[in-house]
Amino acid sequence: MTKTFGSRLREFALTVDNVDNDAFDNLWQLVNSYLEQEFNFAYCALLVKNEVDREVGLLTWQSSDSRKPAFSIRSADNRFNGLAAYSFAQGKSLWVVSTEREPLDGNISIRDLWTGMKELPSHTSPNISVKTAIFVPLYWDGAPIGVLDLQLFDYHEPTKIVKEELKQIAETFSEIRTLYRNNTTQKKNTKTAIDRLRKSLKEESWPPLTTPKVFVASSGRADETVMGVIKTTLNSFNDQLRVHYWKESSKSGNINWDILKQIKASRFGICYFSEPVEAAGKNDLPYQDNPNVIFEAGMFQALTNSSPAEHPTGWIPIREAHPKLTAPPPFDFAQQRMIIIERDENNHPNIDKLKSDLKGHIENLLNLSTY
Repeated sequence: MTKTFGSRLREFALTVDNVDNDAFDNLWQLVNSYLEQEFNFAYCALLVKNEVDREVGLLTWQSSDSRKPAFSIRSADNRFNGLAAYSFAQGKSLWVVSTEREPLDGNISIRDLWTGMKELPSHTSPNISVKTAIFVPLYWDGAPIGVLDLQLFDYHEPTKIVKEELKQIAETFSEIRTLYRNNTTQKKNTKTAIDRLRKSLKEESWPPLTTPKVFVASSGRADETVMGVIKTTLNSFNDQLRVHYWKESSKSGNINWDILKQIKASRFGICYFSEPVEAAGKNDLPYQDNPNVIFEAGMFQALTNSSPAEHPTGWIPIREAHPKLTAPPPFDFAQQRMIIIERDENNHPNIDKLKSDLKGHIENLLNLSTY
């Protein structure tokens, strides 16, 4: 048996699994060319189910001209809004002509030559005089999803071949429409997924792929014994941490810029606030907070905590004891989150206590940073 264009179209639909805008437009143009060649049609359109005025309706998805009408299936008085709506609602193909082979205008008597449907609604074709109107429902999974609307200038009667051909075209567009919607949904979902990834990359924290860096902020006049304990303790974590001391930045040309760069590149921070007060009087407190370290601590708080008022979780504050040796802390942190240096009557720091406290805080930072 000789294959028809409709059968070739069905073969196409069965071999593709993805239809985008360009593919559908090309396919629609091919079908239009074929139908125009066979029928010299006045109008051809693909109507799809859609909500219209909060009611079930039909929307013109593709057409042979610029018209894109949309209408509900039934009017306010519960009558069908034309033959396309009737074909969709009844699930029946229609081949409508006048009983006298006249144009389908006004209140002339019309009949259906496809399935013999009775009590047909009237038909109007704006600005077009047609003598044959054909409507073939589109189905997917047993439910109507649209209508193929074909209107002809001349009077034609259906044959078995033409009815089968139009059914195959309608079935093809049912599948193509579904493939197109799936493609559109996949594109939308892909875009949404990429947007989510972009947002997560911007807003979420991730476990480091390299050994995390810790930035150590301190005064240039910081207690050497305390700094020695900090260095010794950090050296015991040299397989888990890379360390950058602020003094290394002081050797660069632009100190402030390099410190900013190093802080942003560091996952953790250690800030030893205190420095000896120069020329302190007998009644003066012997230690004060270094303003540069306060600034650097503020940067760590902003980078590693969602709120300025939160306890520091990405950095370790260290300072001398208040109120005995220094003024109140510059940040309102709970004392248990801050390492307080204990000193004896000779002002010697308790090295073992400091080392133990710092080691515990560093271990806690490393544990919190793993997933």
